[in-house]
Amino acid sequence: MIKNPNDIVDKLTSDYRAVFGEQLISVVMYGCAVTHEYVPGSSPISIFLLVTDSSLEYIHKCIDVHKYWYRRGVMTPLIMSRDFFETSLDLYPVDYLHIQSNYRVLFGEDVFSTLDIQKEHLRMQCERELKQLSLNLREEYLQAGCRKKVLTDLLEDTTNRLFPFFKALLVINGRKIPHASSELISSVEDLFGLGVSVLSDIYHKKKGLDKNSVQFCHRLAEIIDLVVGKVNQAKEREPQSLVT
Repeated sequence: MIKNPNDIVDKLTSDYRAVFGEQLISVVMYGCAVTHEYVPGSSPISIFLLVTDSSLEYIHKCIDVHKYWYRRGVMTPLIMSRDFFETSLDLYPVDYLHIQSNYRVLFGEDVFSTLDIQKEHLRMQCERELKQLSLNLREEYLQAGCRKKVLTDLLEDTTNRLFPFFKALLVINGRKIPHASSELISSVEDLFGLGVSVLSDIYHKKKGLDKNSVQFCHRLAEIIDLVVGKVNQAKEREPQSLVT
């Protein structure tokens, strides 16, 4: 278990530099691992690697390094070539914004500080993937068959997957992204006039979450559908805004 992500920076960077050599452009740690919200043994440690060549020939070389760090709590790294990175900003703006909001450069270039992320690109990815998330929630709810533990896991997993989109929704509406997850949820609840909603209940693991998991799933689905509706309406408005 890694108690402090700062303790692994030197060895982690050294290991990937040994694998990629001059092909390695940048090593970035992002997410809760670079914030005060990191919880040892629970929070993921996410890594982004930018390389000149992301062919499987080079990816294969880092299998042993990946195994070593994965066993210690470091997630499988997101590996991109510079060309892929620079030509996919319009396809994955939500993902790039998610990294950009909380990151630390461990080695090489800071490629996130100058990213120009367009609101319309954010809106398009939000629409596409929030609709998919809504479908997934319904499918997995049906498969769970009212098993409370399974539904509770579904609630937490779905809410966690919403966080990058929460950040995008705030940016689309000209609002700043808070660093703390609890503040992020509060900002989204305020943006859509939700009050203290099921989002806060799930994040703070409100007492009775297991017992009332069916009702919580219904309420979460309603919120996702509400947000999707706002995203759809934004197609017809300039400048882009989800809330009138």
